[in-house]
Amino acid sequence: MHPIRVRFLTGILGVALGGGVLTGCETHTDDSDIELMPLARAKRLWDRDPTGTKAIGGFVDARSPTAYAEGHIPGARNVALDAINLERNRDPALTRYDTLVVYGRNPGDTAARSLTKKMLQAKYDDVYLFEGGIEEWVRAGYAVEGSSD
Repeated sequence: MHPIRVRFLTGILGVALGGGVLTGCETHTDDSDIELMPLARAKRLWDRDPTGTKAIGGFVDARSPTAYAEGHIPGARNVALDAINLERNRDPALTRYDTLVVYGRNPGDTAARSLTKKMLQAKYDDVYLFEGGIEEWVRAGYAVEGSSD
């Protein structure tokens, strides 16, 4: 079958099944939408507002509450993936920040990547993934807070 006919039929089928293919109502975010923040930039942002009181940069820890309690970037908030609800209003504690930096354990942390994508879908502004995570932060000798202090 000709490629144009296939795309047309796929679109028609999607609309018929309620998929909204031709309406543009569907929000899809994938890895290519994620902007990575390198360690040096994350540290500069944190240095400008280490307590988070100026609302310049908010650090979001995507790890489990136990891992967060053991040690996290000072001032970071622990946010679970299911806490970001696409049907509800965005969390005012997060929207007050000019920039949000999500991190996990290391570059392979799927929870951090998933949380970043979900925050982008929920239309949070200036969301970045600090790919190196807490492991890179600690290796660089930067401060952490938590029960392992």
